[in-house]
Amino acid sequence: MTRTPIPTGTVWPCDTELLDNGGFEDWFEHGSGGPPDGWALSTTGLTAVQETTLVFDGWFSVRGTLNFLITQGTMTQPIPAPVNSAATYRLSLWALDTNTNGDVRANVAWLDDSMQLIRYGIGTAASDNLPVWQNLTGSEVPPNNAAWALMMIEFHNTFAGSTVHVDNASFIEECPMTPTPTPVLTPTYTPGPTLPPTPTPYPTATLTPEPSATPGFCVHSGDVNDDSAITPGDAQLTFQFYMDCAGMAPSLAQYCAADYCGSGAINPCDGSVTPGDAQAILRVYLGIADPCG
Repeated sequence: MTRTPIPTGTVWPCDTELLDNGGFEDWFEHGSGGPPDGWALSTTGLTAVQETTLVFDGWFSVRGTLNFLITQGTMTQPIPAPVNSAATYRLSLWALDTNTNGDVRANVAWLDDSMQLIRYGIGTAASDNLPVWQNLTGSEVPPNNAAWALMMIEFHNTFAGSTVHVDNASFIEECPMTPTPTPVLTPTYTPGPTLPPTPTPYPTATLTPEPSATPGFCVHSGDVNDDSAITPGDAQLTFQFYMDCAGMAPSLAQYCAADYCGSGAINPCDGSVTPGDAQAILRVYLGIADPCG
């Protein structure tokens, strides 16, 4: 998951700022002697008064001063929203630290649902002794059982008394990270080889049926067994064709020869094989031309 870097302290559109009066612009409750509205001090050894000259942003900042008797004092604000244990929180504070005897940092105290301390956060780094405003930032992940949080601005001292200016405190619940979308690959079409044109089919041959055993297409010779002679065997085959003995299937030539049309034919060339054809063939073999002889 990625997130484009932005200037420190900038709020994302979906981030939620949880501090009230983090810019220290409101001073109605306690006046300019502080602390600013919405904030409390942990000790009387710390003062947090209104500053109008050394300001980072807006009209006012806080001038925090520890007396020489203590080493730490804290300005705190309870966060009004319940802790989201799945969220990440970002601390931020601007500091002007020109005093070598002290420094300041931002931190958080994580509390359970009974407002009891679970632990302190990691917090930001402490300010450096520099004559310019510096931004102190840090990220915090709450413990699983955290229910509430307390924002803390910690002033530190070395028993010599110190003053540090702070402005623009921030406690932000960051918006969830958006996963980087996986690019969708669009397939690129690569043309294949050009196919040859579809061949023109050859004309379908039309088969002419074999001519049936009718006059004009057959040789009605009476030589059924094709032995170049008319014999009683030819007459017998003709009669067997007529009787369809044992499913006999004569060829076209045999059928035509059996349909005898020669001399002495009784029913010449009628397109069928009959007992008369067998008789006529036998009479030719016997040399009897007259069918009544």
